Amino acid sequence: MKLTHLYFFFFIFIALVSNKAKGQDILVRTNNDSIRVKIVQITLDKIRYRYYGIKSGTVMEIPKNQVKQIIYENGSSLTIIYNLFEVNPDLMIKDHSKAWKVDLFAPLFNHFTIGYEQKIKLGMNLEIKGSYIGWRLNKTIDPTQGFFVKAGMKFLKNTDTIRKGLKYTHPMKGTYVKPEVIVGRYTTIELGRKINFSNVSLNCLFGRQYILGNVISLDFFGGAGVAYQYNSRGPSDRADDFSYCFSHLFLGGKLPISLTGGFMIGVVY
Repeated sequence: MKLTHLYFFFFIFIALVSNKAKGQDILVRTNNDSIRVKIVQITLDKIRYRYYGIKSGTVMEIPKNQVKQIIYENGSSLTIIYNLFEVNPDLMIKDHSKAWKVDLFAPLFNHFTIGYEQKIKLGMNLEIKGSYIGWRLNKTIDPTQGFFVKAGMKFLKNTDTIRKGLKYTHPMKGTYVKPEVIVGRYTTIELGRKINFSNVSLNCLFGRQYILGNVISLDFFGGAGVAYQYNSRGPSDRADDFSYCFSHLFLGGKLPISLTGGFMIGVVY
């Protein structure tokens, strides 16, 4: 009778152990470590699971590239073939390398300036600006109509961004030096008399551009250079001692230096 009971308990034990073994999945990592788990979900780049024996609670995650095989409770197995060069769309950072910008304070000085910037290569961007002169928001400036164009090459010291564990260098973010050429022409009315002005300036600018959320650009800059101005007053008064040329300040014919600066805000795409 005792022997019969012993056999009975032995078979019960074997059945329980066998059922327990069948009720688990085995996750084999790339370093050959094995974890007893219950697989919950397999996504494009992750495997979600719970530790074996825990029916509810926190679901754990492991990157798919850290797993080489899953052995299911029914004995079947799944070999993980993971492309190391495939990037999850959630981790991809679009290379926003173009921007449209406007001069935030230009309307206060009776003109509107818009600029376009584009990456040529990492650390080098081309920037072109154009301006219409003709607004009369500021009544202290004589009535004027005309335009100016700016063109320059930005040489950036790019700034790295850490995002989701990845280091990314934004092509439009960082401090920069920019040689710039300015050409402008406008007509102003002084004491009822029309005077035509033509300006050329070659400047060296120093600035810094910030990128917010990979969408908004904030560009601060200032610099100096050499300039030339022609006006239609007459041979005896070709150059002013000091004049505001909308695109820059001109210090005069005897001191042909230009000063410029500004703040641009724009959209990066």
